[in-house]
Amino acid sequence: MKIKVKIENLKKVYTGKKETLEVLRDINIELWENQFVSIIGPSGCGKSTILRILARLEKEFSGNITINGEDIKTSSYRPGYMPQKDLLMPWRTLYKNIVLPLEINGTLKDVEKYDVAGLIREFGLEGFENYYPSEISGGMKQRAGLLRTFLMGSDIMLLDEPFGALDAITRINMQEWLLKILVEHKKSVLFITHDIEEAIFLSDKVYVLSDRPACVIKDLDIEFPRPRSREVLSSHKFLEYKDALLKALL
Repeated sequence: MKIKVKIENLKKVYTGKKETLEVLRDINIELWENQFVSIIGPSGCGKSTILRILARLEKEFSGNITINGEDIKTSSYRPGYMPQKDLLMPWRTLYKNIVLPLEINGTLKDVEKYDVAGLIREFGLEGFENYYPSEISGGMKQRAGLLRTFLMGSDIMLLDEPFGALDAITRINMQEWLLKILVEHKKSVLFITHDIEEAIFLSDKVYVLSDRPACVIKDLDIEFPRPRSREVLSSHKFLEYKDALLKALL
């Protein structure tokens, strides 16, 4: 297995006119090929900042980050990034929102090469291509946002609380669907969530961050085999994992 993302001694400080704010302090995280890694921690501790740095939306930081073995500051590689909100454009149909990455890259003419129609079907969006975001459910919006991120063409996906705004039943269905999609398409995922159970169910490894300035206070390997079913949620091992993560957070 290859290491996809390696974060070493990451530090991030925001400097304002009157004060400085240290958000991240000595963060060390690894993501391996075909691995699902979750990051949990208190609100405002800097979890999203880590993904923004990996997505090149935050330029100033100290420490070392490599993606596919290359320094992030010089690498041309771009991970697929989905922020907390789906950011679908309300004036574009679902289809036109989905193919936006191809449009930006000038490859929209190759839509058949990317099997967009097949992916729309696989992502459960067939029949809704001409609907607008206001006309579909929250779960479908998230699927569309994930498919758009998928079409960025990266085998690394950075997902920032993609299910945070969904109701409990939709969230459970989306979790199971996401696991299926990622296994079939061999993606490596760095995932942010506030939900401990979600982190355990989805992940191969969970990192726990402290309050700001954040550092890693615990990392936990999740040893449930794949594919996973909801039955693991009632297992003794699941409760042990949950207890260990709760103790780290409290």
